[in-house]
Amino acid sequence: MNKKFTTAFTVFSFLVFTFLIVWFVFRTINTRSGNLLSAREELEKLSQTVSSSYLAAGSFGSSYFTDKVQNKIDDTDRLKALIVSTDSGQIEFAFAVSKEYLPQQLVFEEPMTTPVVFSFNTITEESLTAASIVSSGEDIRLDAVFGILGRSEVFPIVRELLIGLLSFLLITAILIILYPFLAAKAAKPAEAGASEPLWDAPVPQPAEDDDFITEDESGEKASIQEPEPAPEAQPVRPAIIDQVTTDPESRGLYSPSTELGWERYLEERLSAELKRAASFDQDLVLLLGCVEGLKRSDSFYAELSQMAREFFNFQDLCFEYSTDGIGIIIPNVDLDQGIERVEGFQTRVDRRLDEIGGGKNLTLGLSARNGRLIGGKRIIREAKSALRRAKQESSGITAFRVDPEKYRNYISSQKSSIQS
Repeated sequence: MNKKFTTAFTVFSFLVFTFLIVWFVFRTINTRSGNLLSAREELEKLSQTVSSSYLAAGSFGSSYFTDKVQNKIDDTDRLKALIVSTDSGQIEFAFAVSKEYLPQQLVFEEPMTTPVVFSFNTITEESLTAASIVSSGEDIRLDAVFGILGRSEVFPIVRELLIGLLSFLLITAILIILYPFLAAKAAKPAEAGASEPLWDAPVPQPAEDDDFITEDESGEKASIQEPEPAPEAQPVRPAIIDQVTTDPESRGLYSPSTELGWERYLEERLSAELKRAASFDQDLVLLLGCVEGLKRSDSFYAELSQMAREFFNFQDLCFEYSTDGIGIIIPNVDLDQGIERVEGFQTRVDRRLDEIGGGKNLTLGLSARNGRLIGGKRIIREAKSALRRAKQESSGITAFRVDPEKYRNYISSQKSSIQS
């Protein structure tokens, strides 16, 4: 996918999940706070019932007191446990929906010297205390446990959270379905622009400040300034000669001896990959490699072909190059990533060459799209120049790095001259 689209969708997903988490926490805390306030009001009403029943009956042990308090408890849905005690610590009444709520050392015969401590879930339940003074001057203390976050409150919150998640997944599915159509629509202007003079403009020679990145045998990289190329005579375009049907390249896309693509198709396939990379705002690297003195008829050339296809995993992007080398198109990587990747390939090939003997090494030249709208001929020319420099300096790997801003200025000047 397009990098901009991927970044935007990642940010959107992060914001959605952050909102859902914050919203879930807020709703839970808000619901819990509201239920806690209701529990305090119910405890206050329960305290009034206990005081009035005690005053009317005159004793905590009377059936009237017990019936009145029990009826009030039955009307209080959130109450889980209740202990009524006097200011001296004597427990007069106890209730619990489960004995697990009550303290283990609960004594009715003697006053308790320690405060009442319930066993309860601190997230879904809360312990509350209320006090009441009767006319005789005796204090009555109520210790209670209330449920403040039950399933009936949690279920609507979870349901709304799931609705939000399902909505996000639905939007994601729609984007996945529509993205190929949107990408194809966005690619049409880029492909249309590719047919303009921008693609067919004269190919600029490597500028004086276009850098070659070389890597010696120790793995250290250095930037080498490319000297100004000498003026070249305009090559004469050779006459087009029709190939006869006996030409082996007319029988398929791949060489039957090396299983690599024919060299004549390298530029055409590279131009197509460059257009595709430009449409999706991706980079691309071209690798040209050779082994001095190697011939296609040699057995090692077949081994080199197999190692290239296995290492890069793209048979349709691996081609024959010259009489002693290969050309490989590496999609969706920039120049620095391409250098790191081909280092492993070079190490593997050189290890095999050492086993065979002969003192030969694989020499590599690289070039990249680097945000430019160019054709395959330009990239091949840059990679050839880098490979030639690698051969001259025995540097192993040389990469051609161009200044994209300078290239855009050059293209703008060429378009202006064409229009005028």
